[in-house]
Amino acid sequence: MLGLLGFVTNGVHEVQKDSLCALERDAVSTVSEIHGPERFLNRLKSVGIVVGSHIKVLRTGCPVVVHTEGGRFCLRKEDASQIRVDPNPAEALA
Repeated sequence: MLGLLGFVTNGVHEVQKDSLCALERDAVSTVSEIHGPERFLNRLKSVGIVVGSHIKVLRTGCPVVVHTEGGRFCLRKEDASQIRVDPNPAEALA
């Protein structure tokens, strides 16, 4: 299955309560873990989505639209489910 920005994922996407795809619109959080193959991790890193980075959900559903320090990006729901977050409402992204 084709995933974020053109790479293959396994197509399995359980929605965990602490995953990026479980957040509400306008929620701001901090990335705590990212699961997936090396290529997936490298692609996320190339767009600024790494452990410790702040991320804001601009749109829920599929695709999930997020804003990070690196810009705005769309993620498939199954890809967003591999990103674990810690809610951090006090933090804001410019």
